[in-house]
Amino acid sequence: MESIIGVFIPIVAIVMGIGLAMIEVITKHRRRAQALEQRHRERMAAIEKGIELPLDDSDPEAQVEAAKAARQPRFLLRGLIFSGIGAALILAWRGAGDEYTSGAGWIVLSIGLAYLVYFAIEGRRQDKPALPPQA
Repeated sequence: MESIIGVFIPIVAIVMGIGLAMIEVITKHRRRAQALEQRHRERMAAIEKGIELPLDDSDPEAQVEAAKAARQPRFLLRGLIFSGIGAALILAWRGAGDEYTSGAGWIVLSIGLAYLVYFAIEGRRQDKPALPPQA
């Protein structure tokens, strides 16, 4: 009986984890679709009544782009923090002779370097000027 329970624990954990992630993605999509629909209805009602539409920053697409731009410096910060902690762990545990603790430092350092590489690639991608239309 105990062996059966031991087999089901990881299966249930994986299924629940994937299921919760799927539910979150679906609800996020539905919320965004409802917000777009509501905004569309409000704008159509204002146009029908002849009310001038205000220029607002509540455009969902603009909010998504602003969130991406605000998120980019976080990758630089995370990369610097993880790289610093990883280098400190490697240097601190170098004399201890324990290969597992030194390995943990290398793992943390590589995570930090991955964040820095991602930041560098995304920064280049965003800094590219748009090509002018060719006639």
